[in-house]
Amino acid sequence: MKLKVIALGSQPWERKIFRWGLSFLVGRDILFDTFGREDVFATNIKKFGIDVTEIKHIIISHSHWDHTRGLFYLAHNYSHLKFKTYILKDFGSEFKSRIKKFQNLDVIEENKSLKIKPNIYTTGKINFTAIPEQALVIEKKQGLTVITGCAHPGIVKMVNSIRRKFGKEIIFLIGGFHLKDKNKHEIVEIVNKLRDENINKVAPTHCTGEIAVEYFQKLWGNNFVHLQEGMEIEV
Repeated sequence: MKLKVIALGSQPWERKIFRWGLSFLVGRDILFDTFGREDVFATNIKKFGIDVTEIKHIIISHSHWDHTRGLFYLAHNYSHLKFKTYILKDFGSEFKSRIKKFQNLDVIEENKSLKIKPNIYTTGKINFTAIPEQALVIEKKQGLTVITGCAHPGIVKMVNSIRRKFGKEIIFLIGGFHLKDKNKHEIVEIVNKLRDENINKVAPTHCTGEIAVEYFQKLWGNNFVHLQEGMEIEV
């Protein structure tokens, strides 16, 4: 299965102009998060030849602006299509009321893990923080690929929770790990803990932060993946 990077914002200058967030196409029909600017999302959808008519499922990791703006572009501009949109019950009421106004968004609210299709699941709500968040899991014989939005609950806590829930090791960890505001000592401690989890491959991006990304690259070497817009990787 392939993952395609539709939109990505990870640099401080990008945050200043709200070109921030992430959006991944998993396979041909699953969209994970929808970036923080509708115009960039819309441009990249066309630029990278994404066939929106094939998208059936949209997973929103959490309701922050930088992961949800593209959802409104799809809702406004593809009213003839139907998108199953997976959110947590504990997302904010304002966000939920906004998206429920659109007839083409089939909103599925659930705090528990859901099966999207064979071997692909939402994690359901991962606790440990006031910010409700979920991740996406691809289950394979050799282990799990986990895709995160921002990892507000803490990336180590998320990894441990997902491993226990699914009963398998995580072999590939992708997404935002929210380490950009940590000091170097905290970053080293957290990344070393992830290394001890025997995760084979990592692709940290978005809110992970430059210092943390460099340390991931140092520890994982050839098994570190530097994500860029338009890039396609095997997951």
